[in-house]
Amino acid sequence: MAKRQVTTTSEATPAPSLSWLPAGWSEQEERFLARLRDARSILVVSHARPDADALGSTAAAVLTLRRAGWQAAGWSNDGIPPSLAFLVDPTLFVADAGGPYDLYLLVDVCDVPRVGAGFPAGVDRSALACIDHHLTSPAQLTDAYLHDPEAASTSELIYRLAVALQVPLDRALALPLYAALVADTGGFRYASTHAGTMELAQLLLSTGLDVWSVTSQIFENYPADRLAILARVLSTLERRAGGKLGVLRLDAATAALAGGDATMLHGLVNYARGVQGVEVAVLFQELGPHSWELSFRSRGRVDVSQVAAGLGGGGHRNAAGARVEGDVEACLGALEREVLRVLDG
Repeated sequence: MAKRQVTTTSEATPAPSLSWLPAGWSEQEERFLARLRDARSILVVSHARPDADALGSTAAAVLTLRRAGWQAAGWSNDGIPPSLAFLVDPTLFVADAGGPYDLYLLVDVCDVPRVGAGFPAGVDRSALACIDHHLTSPAQLTDAYLHDPEAASTSELIYRLAVALQVPLDRALALPLYAALVADTGGFRYASTHAGTMELAQLLLSTGLDVWSVTSQIFENYPADRLAILARVLSTLERRAGGKLGVLRLDAATAALAGGDATMLHGLVNYARGVQGVEVAVLFQELGPHSWELSFRSRGRVDVSQVAAGLGGGGHRNAAGARVEGDVEACLGALEREVLRVLDG
């Protein structure tokens, strides 16, 4: 199929560049753009149990692609969490990923199993592309990707795409981009925040966004059941490795209080990181009998992606994840050994 000539559908001023955006595109990144141009219909896909970065970046990518002339839609295996509905125009999303689509664009994830069970089986590598900022290389998934582990959030990369496609920036596009940015930087507190992050935030706010409205929706708008969940989880706090490892547990009965809204469980692990002396915080979430999902957070000195990798997972230096099987005490022992190994290193 011949490459499409993509032009903006609006006469509005294209999204302006930023001082930190690269002047051009690498050969590999040009393959990503070529994969887009070869497609007419694109399904933009977030990871399962989406957070604000995943969902906001997905919505912003769909809007960007539509404005540039594609038939694009978004899809999330777990739907749109009620707490994040404010940042998503529901007309941008579809309920079924079946398609078929010319291209499946994975956003904030480059791993098909993490997308969820509703993703079509057997999608060819040539019909996949991804945009992500996690450390894990996307090369095993596809040769068409926009990847920068130095980016504070995937939304920074979506904005780079918007600039490349010369789409206009307005409040509708700025809202999901800003929500993703503020969420994945912890309100601009995490070490991933850089000067360019603040430059992009300033530009997005210039569209007239209400800062408090976005921030309060993300960080201070939980149902009362969130406090019940938090109380139960905090009661499980355990310190190991001489106080440098803080562990919290979330059993299935407690998780059920979230009513299927995964955002009710986001950020629980951070309470363990806030304990004085803790270098590594871990939340053990029960998935089933002897099956656990581990969420890691670092205070900064320890690279928790190394800890996660030792348990079969991966992620960033300060935030990572893994899944483990077995008796919880045995899993805790394996975790403590990995933390001590990385601390000794």
